[in-house]
Amino acid sequence: MKKRLVAAIVAVSVIVGGNCVSAAPVQPKAVKTYTENDIQTIKLYSKIAHEYQMVELLNRMTNDFSNSLHDIYDGIQNGGADALQSLQQFEKEKARIKEVVLMYNDKQKEIQELMKLAQSKKINMQDMNIAMQNCYDAIQQYQKAFQALDRLLDNQTSENFNQFRSLLNSAFDKSLAGRKAAFDGYTKFYTAIQKY
Repeated sequence: MKKRLVAAIVAVSVIVGGNCVSAAPVQPKAVKTYTENDIQTIKLYSKIAHEYQMVELLNRMTNDFSNSLHDIYDGIQNGGADALQSLQQFEKEKARIKEVVLMYNDKQKEIQELMKLAQSKKINMQDMNIAMQNCYDAIQQYQKAFQALDRLLDNQTSENFNQFRSLLNSAFDKSLAGRKAAFDGYTKFYTAIQKY
């Protein structure tokens, strides 16, 4: 029985350059063809997914202000060289939030154009509004937190400290919600691309 099996295997195999190559016919796989409309839809989904990634990144950049403002406050409380370094960092962060506001405004314009295009193709991107609104709200709260930290540095009362902490917490929660909405939107369109 073993000899027949070996003989059968040898009969359907050919040794080529020391490698055993099967003589059995290979069935070609079905190749899916895409229409021009399919290709355009995939391109649009890719662009939408990319924009969701960019909005998630913008929310992450906004979210970073929580750590930097906490570090600045702690450094100032430590006094000495830490306080001076923290005050210098505070000025840098004030400039950085202005840059984030400009980035948000630019991104908002891009998103509105993309949403009009998507809507014309009957593609739902409403969760992008949630991600952008949360980012906007977070930026507003962080700007108020900067002002609250200024007041706190001038007058260290528990009321000023509580207001500072409350604004930071609110801003952090908003930016985190924006990140989640953007990531969920990205996942939705990435998955749609993979199904094509």
